[in-house]
Amino acid sequence: MRRRHYLGLLALFAWHNRSFTPRTKQFARWEKEIAAFEKADQIKMPAENAILFVGSSTIRGWNLAKSFPGVPTNNRGFGGSQIADVVHFAPRIIAKYKPPMIVFTPATTTSTPRKHRSRSRRISKPW
Repeated sequence: MRRRHYLGLLALFAWHNRSFTPRTKQFARWEKEIAAFEKADQIKMPAENAILFVGSSTIRGWNLAKSFPGVPTNNRGFGGSQIADVVHFAPRIIAKYKPPMIVFTPATTTSTPRKHRSRSRRISKPW
């Protein structure tokens, strides 16, 4: 049941932000990084009930062990991934872990198409 909620939430984000990604999105550029996650999982699956961090290079470069000592975490950040990229790869990088919580940060400014940059900044601010 929880899995449906995660995928439904991601689908909602993708639908709401559909104008931020080009219509002819190419997902092949991420395949190498996604395959690396799958290979790492075959060697050693992340801890159960680990908090899942997913999204762009902000997540990928985050030293989670240093920031959250003693908390089980799983980092699945890849490149300058946007919402559509994460939704596309969700079955491979989110659903199988069954995380109790997901921290999701998609790319916004530099990798967002120019005409939508100001809008993405406005949406990303919580105030």
